[in-house]
Amino acid sequence: MRITSRWLLLAQWLGLFSMLTVPAQQAIVNLPSADITPEGKHFIMHETQWRPWNPGRYWYATNFYCYGIGKNTELAVTTYNSGTPQALNENIGVGFKTALPMFQKRHPAWEMKWRWGRW
Repeated sequence: MRITSRWLLLAQWLGLFSMLTVPAQQAIVNLPSADITPEGKHFIMHETQWRPWNPGRYWYATNFYCYGIGKNTELAVTTYNSGTPQALNENIGVGFKTALPMFQKRHPAWEMKWRWGRW
């Protein structure tokens, strides 16, 4: 097996990036991404992150609200980092989601859906 300079350069870059420390955060909302709120119905979810001891005592909340508008579509509003002490990056996000059933007549047990939208 011959190692070309292109593969060697790629291996060097991967090795370099594997040594970097990058601060990151991932928000995971406990909602199945293909479930849609039924038309005319409301869905509300609250998530709390809390540390009651000092130093660094805090309480932060994520609130998620959806309203089903029909045709497999829902509108959503999400607030992030509400709480105390006040976060520097408190945010409100608005969006929508559509999930269209696929193969529903042929394979109803599959529950496959094509999802499109922005939360």
